[in-house]
Order: sequence, then structure tokens, then C-alpha cells
Amino acid sequence: MSAAEIRLLVTDLIVLAMMMGLLQVVFMYAVPVHRALWRFADIRRAIREITPMPLRRMLETRGLSLRAYVSNLGFMERHVATTACRNCDSKARCEAVLQGYARADDYGFCANNKSIQRLSEATAG
Repeated sequence: MSAAEIRLLVTDLIVLAMMMGLLQVVFMYAVPVHRALWRFADIRRAIREITPMPLRRMLETRGLSLRAYVSNLGFMERHVATTACRNCDSKARCEAVLQGYARADDYGFCANNKSIQRLSEATAG
């Protein structure tokens, strides 16, 4: 092998090593960005799903943000919360409270009271 061929081979190896390092850096930043984008999309989807439900109005009545509620619950917890709201046995009581026809000193009738209470306590302090 001539000196020129060896120099060319060494140059190729250096370029390859630099490209591998660049790929490692890109991958190192791409994975967290991908996760953040996926979480953002998941939260937006959950907000769209919950917006027409009484759950959103219940959160507002109690001074809480839907975005904060959705962000603080995991996927399965959100699924359980939306299912509980859809299949609620206390819809008449809920609507009466939300429309201001009845007072709610105790929100125990709400199927999602525990998760709402947890968020309320977490944001309070």
C-alpha cells in the first residue's frame, strides 16, 4: 500500500468516526424531542376528548385547568377518568351543580373526585 492510499484510508476512517459521533449526538437529542412531541400530541388529543364532557366544566367550577389535569394524569388514568365521566350514575346531580341549580359542599358524587382533589391539593401548595 502506498503512502497516498494509507492517507486516504486514514482520512476515510476519521470522517467515518466523525459521522458516527454526529449520529450519536443527533440520536441523543432526537429521542427526548420525539418523546416530548408525542406527549404534547397525547395531551392535545386528551383535551379535545374531554372538552365536551362535564368533566371539563367540573374542573372549571373547582378552579382547575383542563390542561393541568390532563398533564398530571397518565394515559390509563385519563382513560379511566373519561370512561367514568361517560358512564356516570350521577349525571343529573352533576349537571345541576355545574349549571348552578344546586350547591356542592361535597363533590363526592363525582366519579373523578379523587383525581380532581389530588390536582387541587398539588396546585394549592
